[in-house]
Amino acid sequence: MRRTCLILLLAISALAVAFRADARTRTLAAPSHARRAPDAPLPAREGMLLKGLLADGLRVLIWYDPALENEEVCLSVGVGSQQDMEHKQGAAALVPDLLLHGHSGGASAAELAAAWEKDGFELNAHADEDAASFHLTLSPADLAPGLDAFGTLIARCEVRPEDVDSAKVRAVARWQSQRPWSALEAPLRRDLYGQYGYHRVPDGLPETLDEVDREIARGYYSQYYRPNNAVLVMAGPVVPEDARHAAQLAFAPWEYGYIPPSNPNSPPGVDHLSLSSADGVDGAWAVAAAAVTPHLSTSDRVALELWAEASAEGPPPAPDSVQAAAAPPLTYGARLRRHRLCDEVRVGWTSSDSAAEGELRAWLGDLQSGEPGVPDSLFEPLKADCAERLLDARNWAYEASRATLFGWPADTPDELQAALDRLGPADVKDAVRRLLPRDHWALAVAPPPGSSAASVAGALR
Repeated sequence: MRRTCLILLLAISALAVAFRADARTRTLAAPSHARRAPDAPLPAREGMLLKGLLADGLRVLIWYDPALENEEVCLSVGVGSQQDMEHKQGAAALVPDLLLHGHSGGASAAELAAAWEKDGFELNAHADEDAASFHLTLSPADLAPGLDAFGTLIARCEVRPEDVDSAKVRAVARWQSQRPWSALEAPLRRDLYGQYGYHRVPDGLPETLDEVDREIARGYYSQYYRPNNAVLVMAGPVVPEDARHAAQLAFAPWEYGYIPPSNPNSPPGVDHLSLSSADGVDGAWAVAAAAVTPHLSTSDRVALELWAEASAEGPPPAPDSVQAAAAPPLTYGARLRRHRLCDEVRVGWTSSDSAAEGELRAWLGDLQSGEPGVPDSLFEPLKADCAERLLDARNWAYEASRATLFGWPADTPDELQAALDRLGPADVKDAVRRLLPRDHWALAVAPPPGSSAASVAGALR
């Protein structure tokens, strides 16, 4: 009798395990606010953000828009320079490069990418403090084979020593080609974040990349590149049910795994104006400025995005200025960077004329002025430009994948458009005054030979 009961209990346990495994393989869990029966077809309604979970923990968001020409796909994986060791900065960023240029499943990723490009495919990658993001642009007819090839790259990366060495050479070459900006990155981050993890340079420095070897790169790949540590976003004209089915098949070989816990502290940001310097390049000034803010609401986000759009244009020329035509070539840039623990605003300025110190001082004075905002005459054109960038399917997929990875609600295109529609010039001024006070900026300056960062410090007072 005891033996019969034991056999019966074992049989019941086996059935329960089999049922759980079968359910894990077949079902795509709907979000709690829109619960559906298992395997129910996804609704193909335009303007609906659909959320789900694939078999091995890969979170999926689908935005269906039949008006789009291509399917924009973004996969974000939760690993970045926050996980780097101090003397091995840039290690996490090498893995996306390996996936794009190394070998996977016996095939070269470059060979696969070249074959895709013949069919109009596009694949690239980006790594930062919190995540590595991969972006694909696919025609609707090629979504299934494109995702299948990409799934092979992600699930079967071969981390070979020669591929790691090649990736390091490419990373150092990028650092050299991006000077003086790359030289400004370390001092700017040090002023912004102190000893918090965000002070590490995501792409690394030549001296830290030299310390990275195959075992370190392979450790990042095996520990963090798991479906339960990633988010897949698809936006385009493919019917949601077909998109989900293609993703389920493509990422089936990707194995669920344990993710090491990470509990980074929120960076405090700066509470005083700081100025540091780095080696410049011949005949040019370059300045990078940044400020840290708490996580932004949708309305504050679009306000700062619009301010960044205006800042990237540079200050408007003085009316009736006879010097405008003879002014030295100036380049401006600005953007809002969203992180897991905070948001960050970056602005940059460079001049190809070593005598442009006056323009630099004027620009810094504008940056630190008490009247931030966007000129009324430029507001509507800049608002249209900002809307085009924020609502672009490629950019939206990237931002949505990261927001979901970090546990935030992803703003839908409709929500972003509504926030932009409500936005006025006074809202931008209010957001900048509240979130970017003048004593919260960190600046790093790369002066040309014969000049010094101290010579422009007067503009910051």
